[in-house]
Amino acid sequence: MPPELERAARRRVLLLLIVIGAALRLGHVQVVADSAMARYHLTFAESDMHMFDQWARHILETGDLLGRATYHPLYAWQKLAAPEERWREWYGAAPVFYKAPLYTYALAGLRRLWGDPLLPMALLQVLASVLAIVPLYAVTERLFGPGPAAAAGLLLAVYAPGIHYDAVLLRGPWIALLALVMTWQLGRVLDLPGVARGVALGLVTGLSLLVNEGFGVVTPLVLGLLALRVRGARRLVTVAGAFLGGLALALLPLVARNLLVGAPPLKLAVTGSVVYAVFNAAGASPFFFEVRPAVFAPVIARSGGDVLSTVLECARSHPGPGALLAFYAHKLLGLVVPFENADNVSFYYAALRDPLLSVLPGYGWLFPATCLGLALAWRRARDLAVLLPVGLSLLAAIVLTLPLSRYRATLAVLMMPLAGLAVARLAEWARQRRLGALSAGLAGLLLLAAGASVLQSRVVFAGAPAASVLYRPAEFYLEAQDELSRGRAGRALRVLLELARVNPSARVRAGALGAAATLAQGQGLAGEARRLAGDVEVLAAGDAALLLAAGDTWSALGDRERAVAAWRAALALRPGADLAAALAARLAPLETPK
Repeated sequence: MPPELERAARRRVLLLLIVIGAALRLGHVQVVADSAMARYHLTFAESDMHMFDQWARHILETGDLLGRATYHPLYAWQKLAAPEERWREWYGAAPVFYKAPLYTYALAGLRRLWGDPLLPMALLQVLASVLAIVPLYAVTERLFGPGPAAAAGLLLAVYAPGIHYDAVLLRGPWIALLALVMTWQLGRVLDLPGVARGVALGLVTGLSLLVNEGFGVVTPLVLGLLALRVRGARRLVTVAGAFLGGLALALLPLVARNLLVGAPPLKLAVTGSVVYAVFNAAGASPFFFEVRPAVFAPVIARSGGDVLSTVLECARSHPGPGALLAFYAHKLLGLVVPFENADNVSFYYAALRDPLLSVLPGYGWLFPATCLGLALAWRRARDLAVLLPVGLSLLAAIVLTLPLSRYRATLAVLMMPLAGLAVARLAEWARQRRLGALSAGLAGLLLLAAGASVLQSRVVFAGAPAASVLYRPAEFYLEAQDELSRGRAGRALRVLLELARVNPSARVRAGALGAAATLAQGQGLAGEARRLAGDVEVLAAGDAALLLAAGDTWSALGDRERAVAAWRAALALRPGADLAAALAARLAPLETPK
């Protein structure tokens, strides 16, 4: 095909992929705009969405564009671990940004122009995600050709977790876009080393650091790859110097700001040591964000908040090298299992509100396809090195924190070239009627998917019912509160009942039904309230904590007799000291003296 026809065909494919990606994302944004998720940055005080919005407000309200008065928020879990003055000591006196600042300054600009920034930022993030198809196509075409490039672009267009994260105030879409642009530009430098391309790579790398402090290891990895691949000492020095020059130019505003306010010139974020201690000290969960102050607070206290000291203290906290390796091996399971691990927003809750997310491809098929693509491309390992600097940087962010869904969604875009190769090769085998190769490829995908599901069930979920992990109570309670604040008590009641239906945990169901009973009573639905309270009591049989909750429900409904009966039944089970004290405190003012 003549080159001009090839270019025209490429443009048509890219346009089609962009239209598909934009249509799916705009549809999801419309769903989110009419849900409680559109107000998470206002209502979910323990979330990063709220933190980014509050930081943006702080910039606007103080007029302190340089950040001389630092914004260092403390979450409730941090206050449980140590008093506020101790956290200030650990963070240090220098006015270092809380996180890489560019996303927050963009939010501040949107808030100044439009008021609430959720909708304009969501639309910009949709634009970022669909534009990311272009560098993904270019990277994949350079490696494997136009067929796999089109398949990779289609994967990004329809990838359900990516669509989900475009609609909330988190940095993921921008991190994914910049990851692909960096990788594309690095490929161009390796193909034809030169000053202009080196400077461009440095500029985009510096911009990426201003968006995400986790890209800190990209620079040495890029320099290492250039040293291996650029021939000739003079050319290497020229290209590496151009790259570092572009990087310095991009970071010049940060350096100037830090020098003006008295912060270390190149320091981007203050949270590194705290995050590392929380997720890497012995006793931390390798799978879930669970606050364990007894685990991480001593580590931070011993290190004084210094990053290198914190890393060493975390390593020393493990019983030995074997335990340390096992800990990180468990973390790596997060790259295998299909579970979308939430900490800020739950993919599975969003899928209840937008069922299209449930039918679009997710990580459960992306990982097996990536493995198949890697097997098909193993002879071209040298070419795949272009994916390593950014890919390893994103992987490090996962291993050194947690295998969270929103972190994995950014790494996923670097897996899509390999997954695109697998999809294109399967399609080619089908067209050519190579049934043996096609059957083997599909069997491999199914075996990998099945193995990942077994690991998820037996290791990550440890035998617990999947729905008890997938459907967190937080989102449902936030939605119920949101509906109540908008005067829609009926909808709030349905949300609480939905939580009791989808989550099989007895404690979660009892809490949801108890809250629903209290709400029904407040709406004058006395019969419904008593029925729900009775359901709580049935769930509570033989569990002192649930019987306490059942008694609380009856007490809220004004039924003293049944409340006392439930609390007495709980005491009869001989609960622990704390629970017994709580029960005694409830019973003392209610029981009639003999």
